[in-house]
Amino acid sequence: MSKPCKNRSLVSSDICQIKYCADCGAVHLDLGNMTLHLTTEQFDRLAEAFGAAATEKQAIDRAEGNKPAGTATNSRCVH
Repeated sequence: MSKPCKNRSLVSSDICQIKYCADCGAVHLDLGNMTLHLTTEQFDRLAEAFGAAATEKQAIDRAEGNKPAGTATNSRCVH
C-alpha cells in the first residue's frame, strides 16, 4: 500500500510552491491550479532549462534595450 508523501517545502512564493518528498524522490511543483509531479532528475533538468532560458532572455533584453513587461497583462503581444 502506498503512503502519503512527506513533503518539505523548498520554495513558496506568490507564483508557485515547490515541495520535495525524500521518501519517494518526487518534487511537486504547484503553479496556480496545476501541479507537476516530477522525479528529481526531471526537476533538476527543468531547473537547468529555466536557468538557461532566463539567462538567454536577459541577454536578448540587454541587447535590444527591452524593459521588463512586469506582468503578462502588460504584454504588447497577442498570445
